[in-house]
Amino acid sequence: MKKAFTLIELAIVLIIIGLLIGGSVSIYSILTKRAKVKESENIIKENTEIVKNFVSLRKKLPDNNEFDEIAKTKEDIWGKKLSYKYAPNLTDKNSICYENSTPLEIKICKNSSCSDVEETIKNVAFLILSSGENLNNQTDLSNNTIKIYLPGVKVDDNKSDTDNPSPYDDIVRWVKLDELKNITDCEEEKIHILNKEIPYGYEGESYKAKIYAEGGLKNTDGSGNYKWCYEGKLPAGLNADPDYHSNDCLNSLDFWKNADYFQIKGTPSESGNFKITVFVADKNNNIDKHSFALTVNPASSSGSSGGSGGGGSGGGGPSGPPWGIIFPWWKK
Repeated sequence: MKKAFTLIELAIVLIIIGLLIGGSVSIYSILTKRAKVKESENIIKENTEIVKNFVSLRKKLPDNNEFDEIAKTKEDIWGKKLSYKYAPNLTDKNSICYENSTPLEIKICKNSSCSDVEETIKNVAFLILSSGENLNNQTDLSNNTIKIYLPGVKVDDNKSDTDNPSPYDDIVRWVKLDELKNITDCEEEKIHILNKEIPYGYEGESYKAKIYAEGGLKNTDGSGNYKWCYEGKLPAGLNADPDYHSNDCLNSLDFWKNADYFQIKGTPSESGNFKITVFVADKNNNIDKHSFALTVNPASSSGSSGGSGGGGSGGGGPSGPPWGIIFPWWKK
């Protein structure tokens, strides 16, 4: 005769089954949550790469309207629109190339008051944010200092969304300016001196040469597009305009003088070979420099050298362009 289960034994079995089912549901819920978080992270990562591709082609960040146009997925896995925050000085043409910093920074906070900061990240170019599973964007994006909290910190900085302090679960990804510079071809947009050489002159005769630059961020205050400085010795009788000379231009940047171009002019009273190095800087202090050889020939014995800058037929000097300025396209 088979022995039947008692009511107590059946109750114990049912309890065990219930615990197993409850545990399975809990594990399934955790795995589902993790999968959704991962999916939102992938959506943000994909849009981050799209923005980076935009930058590599346009050399600027997209503004909000442009981001909406290029974003592949505008919502996170929970159906809430992603937030996009960008440095305001990086949306102008070629701004990735000539800007060296941004006002945007991120603080990683360890407590709700952010009095305990784990890390501060400066020169952030942009960030993309999902409000997470709780559908509450807890990050205040209205300022240039963005506070991001460690997971679980009970906080709600963004009062414009649901004002409900809860464990922080926003998902955020950011990119710094340096990373964008590394993927952007800025060679043509960098400030650079156009001239590769300047004309020769003759002792006792009028001389003029202009040195031009382009690229970078030009000054807009009317004082001149760029700042200039030079090192080296000019022949007696010649002056520089703007006239700021230094033995160490790189360490005297605050004193450089503004002008659209750099000019050497006057009447040399000595002959010989001279060398100067001309420096130029844009509004953001991006710098280029170039060294020039300046030859002043002895006074012409025939008395007619054909004018300034070595352009004449007399004096037995080397041939050159018939003016005192060498333009970038001039090839000797």
